[in-house]
Amino acid sequence: MSKREAARACAVVAVLFSFLGISGSPRAIGAQQADPTVVLPAPDGDEPDAPPDSKSLPREPGDAASADSQMEDVLDPDELAQSQDPSRRQSTPRARPQPPVTTPVQPRTVPPRAAATAPAISSPRFYRLASVPEMFGDFFGGGSITTAIAIPAGTGTATLPTAGGARRSKIAENNKPFPQDRVFFMYNHFHNALETELTGSLLGAGPAPDDFSVDRYTFGFEKTFCEGTWSAELRVPFTGRFAEETTGFEVDGGKWGNLSVVLKRLLYASECAAVAGGMAIDFPTGSDVDGTIGADSFSLDNDAYHLMPYVGFMSLPDDRAFVQGFVQLDVPLNGNRVEVVPAAGSGRLDEQTLLFFDISGGYWVYRNDCGSGLTGLAPIVELHYTTTLEDTDSVAFATGAATYDFANAANRLDVLNLTLGLHAQFGQGLNVRVGAVFPLRNDDDKIFDAELQVSVNWRY
Repeated sequence: MSKREAARACAVVAVLFSFLGISGSPRAIGAQQADPTVVLPAPDGDEPDAPPDSKSLPREPGDAASADSQMEDVLDPDELAQSQDPSRRQSTPRARPQPPVTTPVQPRTVPPRAAATAPAISSPRFYRLASVPEMFGDFFGGGSITTAIAIPAGTGTATLPTAGGARRSKIAENNKPFPQDRVFFMYNHFHNALETELTGSLLGAGPAPDDFSVDRYTFGFEKTFCEGTWSAELRVPFTGRFAEETTGFEVDGGKWGNLSVVLKRLLYASECAAVAGGMAIDFPTGSDVDGTIGADSFSLDNDAYHLMPYVGFMSLPDDRAFVQGFVQLDVPLNGNRVEVVPAAGSGRLDEQTLLFFDISGGYWVYRNDCGSGLTGLAPIVELHYTTTLEDTDSVAFATGAATYDFANAANRLDVLNLTLGLHAQFGQGLNVRVGAVFPLRNDDDKIFDAELQVSVNWRY
């Protein structure tokens, strides 16, 4: 018998008991109290009709069972008992209607647009550019200052070793158009770079002075910032002390060169090309020149600041070849004080503006980036052109019968030099380089007879 049929049977029994006046606990007889419904006996041979629906039966006022008869459709005995027995009913508080929950709409935030910056140079994308060797360079000086001396007993001409003989700096010296982290050392030997010609009493009894060579030593470092797109470089040169002395003539040029600060900015970079530009400043920290001619003395102070804007490029035609170059200006911002004692007075000598064109090409004849010891070897060929953009300035003095003229004796210069070098790479950080420079012009456009270079760079 199903639960529905059992519930209906219990309801019929409860109605009969109620009709006959028999009281009993619905729980005791296992039935639920229902509406009092009269079931008439069916005619013979017919089944009794099913109890009519409780909703259609008349209910007596106050009949407690009338309300509970609406639970007929539940039909589960336990649930029906709970609904009709007050002691088993569980009061369930009616839920209070809650206002609809609304989620506040958050304002849409748009993240700030990232600034477009060049990738850091340590990226593998730029490895080939970063490993290109530095240029060698060639420069000793341009627009050289000489003093022409004339006295009744003799004449003389001498090239003056300004800033300790180190002269003005140049971007293409041991450099390349790509920012890097490194420390470096350079040695340059300029053979017969300073010329002196004396006659008469200025020469005195001693031997005629030869041309003088200059040995220049430079320490420096370069440091990148702004994710490798900028670098700052500092160079500190000094020379072997230059001193020329005869019976009637003496020149002392000191040994300290000018401190240079170089700013470099990477303007464009791809896997096989780069363009950089920047500015260098040459500070007059080098030595002055002092000289004696008979009873007179003179001095040439190292006062001039030099501003040097430049732009450079680098290209890699294939995995082994590389080409790079610089174009640079050297603009003196002020002059150098010149004085002759006694009583001749003083003046200011402005140096000439210079323009440089430098180009370099090389080829890796051996390269093993994964090895140790010698990991690369590259011969390098360079051409360097230097020209003056204006005529020379001149400062002249007269003391009695003697005259002094400070100027560039050649006036305009066009210097062309060839550099041959060999670059050796050890591991990933150290390189050692040896180069030689040969002048391709003569006379006044030949600043020295030859140059030897040795440089060491440690990249970190």
